[in-house]
Amino acid sequence: MQSKTERSSKRWSAGLCSSLLLLATLVANAQATTTIKCVQVAAATPQSPTSPVVVSYPLAQTAGNLNIIVVGWNDTSATARSVADSRGNAYALAVGPTKGTAVTQSIYYATNIHGGSNTVTVTFSQAADYADIRILEFAGLSPTSRLDVTAGARGASGNLTVVSSGLARTTSAPELIFGAGTTGWGFDKAGSLFTSDMITTDGDIAEYEVVSATGTYGATATLGASGSANWVMQMATFKSVTTTTAQPPPAAPPPPTTPIQHTVTLTWKASSSTNVASY
Repeated sequence: MQSKTERSSKRWSAGLCSSLLLLATLVANAQATTTIKCVQVAAATPQSPTSPVVVSYPLAQTAGNLNIIVVGWNDTSATARSVADSRGNAYALAVGPTKGTAVTQSIYYATNIHGGSNTVTVTFSQAADYADIRILEFAGLSPTSRLDVTAGARGASGNLTVVSSGLARTTSAPELIFGAGTTGWGFDKAGSLFTSDMITTDGDIAEYEVVSATGTYGATATLGASGSANWVMQMATFKSVTTTTAQPPPAAPPPPTTPIQHTVTLTWKASSSTNVASY
């Protein structure tokens, strides 16, 4: 017959196992729901000078997600005056405008978006040549402090050249590394390790990569086989719902201190010789 102590111990062990199993399930579910992923994309590429440019998300959006809007056009005289949508989300400039030769691009974003059907409107200071508006929705990103670091570059390169946004060092992990490029001709494919969200009918690109460690990153893409082309390439990184912040290296310990030595001499004088002798 089992003692009361043995029965109690077995019940405690079973309860602990059940609790650990529940905790593991909750953690797994939390990790599954916070995976960074691209939900949907759309683009508008008017072939004549246009302002404003309007483009709609094909599906109803999910509240709390992240919107990224890439605004590219093939001139440097027009400027993007505003980015707005039908759900009333507030857009901030992540990077840009980066201006090349007859090509300009900026990236905007809205955090913690409202759910529902949504249409984005980009207004320029004047009709923009070959405007290329790419809109994307991402899930699994922080609803508050999302934007981390950015980079942008421009140039003119030949056939099948890999072009880069330049580098920046992230401060947390995991993160979304988002890249986009606008060119006078067209991109052929996304950079190594990047997933191509889209290459529009004008040949402009949007791509992303999810990284699990802090480090120095850049967005790259390969130009098409169309001779020398002017291009702009940009990168913006965004923090996950659950992030680990990069910590600075620990400070070196202070040098050991040399102990200070003191010598103390004690003296006393007997009050009488008789008393001393009695000891």
